[in-house]
Amino acid sequence: FINKENIDGVLSFRLTSNILNYFSSFVGGKKNRVAVITGLGYAFVYSSYRNKILKFIISSFYKIAEKRIKVIVQNPDDLLDLGLRKGRVIYGSGITKPTIVINKKTDSKYLKLLFVGRLLKSKGVKYAINTYTEVKKYNVNTKLIIAGGIDSDNPDSISISYLDEIKKIEGVDYLSYVNNMQEVYLNSDILLFPSIYREGVPRAIIESLSFGLTIVTTNMPGCKETVFNNGICINNNFVVEATKYIISLSTKNIEDNSIESLKLFNNKFSKELIFPQY
Repeated sequence: FINKENIDGVLSFRLTSNILNYFSSFVGGKKNRVAVITGLGYAFVYSSYRNKILKFIISSFYKIAEKRIKVIVQNPDDLLDLGLRKGRVIYGSGITKPTIVINKKTDSKYLKLLFVGRLLKSKGVKYAINTYTEVKKYNVNTKLIIAGGIDSDNPDSISISYLDEIKKIEGVDYLSYVNNMQEVYLNSDILLFPSIYREGVPRAIIESLSFGLTIVTTNMPGCKETVFNNGICINNNFVVEATKYIISLSTKNIEDNSIESLKLFNNKFSKELIFPQY
């Protein structure tokens, strides 16, 4: 296809596409080839024998690949962990600013927590549930919105039976997969993102920043780049520290966090900044 269509450049995202990009360079010419690593996945989180092998294979591939094609990672830690010498960091894939005027409903009766993502153990959905139940002990007017579905092909996914338990919890609004998230973000105050999954920069957090949400996440590569005076990065016990932080927030704190989140998005993650770098 590259030869037939006389393609000048190839931009690939994620491991499978990056492998195809690299190997096609031997028959399709070098061209201008760029491979984007959008995170390292759970192979770089869990230390099982299988994951150690995967980690070695992935790291070795990219070290070899960067000799023929340009490599981009989405946070500095991925560059170091892969041992890449020529790679470049670009924070995320670029997200469009919301086209509507954002007016956070901080005077709403309820404090609305939000979890977005596949329902994987490494994404921290259980920590989000436990945080919600703890916060509710201090503030009965708290709700949790969950947007995301089970990934049945992924061994890291929660079970259907556990999902059924989640649906029965009072105050939990389970939306499953949502095609258009705009209304969900507009109707939320705080993003709970207790992930230990190795992502580039989580898209859900960047989208939440663009809608002015307070960010409560982990001190993980990609996640820690999204918090600066607009939330908290947690090192140890997520449920305990997140609960303590959330119950300490006043309406004014949430409004201030909203301003800081929007500022961080505009200064670091919007497509107006990211696209030119690519």
